[in-house]
Amino acid sequence: MATTIDTKSLQFASAVDTCHLMPCKIHLDGEANASDFFHSSISQDGKENGDSITGTFRGRPLNGKVLNVPSGYTGVLVTEPHKRPTEEEDRLLVASHKYDKFTYWNLDKEPTSDDLVQKALQWVDLSSVLHNPISPEESQDSQESMKGQ
Repeated sequence: MATTIDTKSLQFASAVDTCHLMPCKIHLDGEANASDFFHSSISQDGKENGDSITGTFRGRPLNGKVLNVPSGYTGVLVTEPHKRPTEEEDRLLVASHKYDKFTYWNLDKEPTSDDLVQKALQWVDLSSVLHNPISPEESQDSQESMKGQ
């Protein structure tokens, strides 16, 4: 079974201001009244860096942080317009929305740089540095500094 994302659908995807990555699985495919029941419970923390936020979901405390999508990338929400009758059939996903920042939430703990989401975003920046071509001058400088050690 293959999963394909229709990249042409990205040009028709609408931009959203808020996107949330929740630490749970919700068994619902459809609209939810998030404005009344979730967004109203979100508040800014008055902590030292000021970027930590709190909220609740079904009575459970959440701690969140707004993160930007790395430069040169676009966050995309995908949907499956046609459900597969069997697990063996290929999947086709289409882009429904796009975003440039999102809020990720932890259950009962403050967001830190050790969270998997933040590490994944750090890896995007690190991998771009690792895979950039090295100019002949930079290579020569590197070889000369290695000889001096």
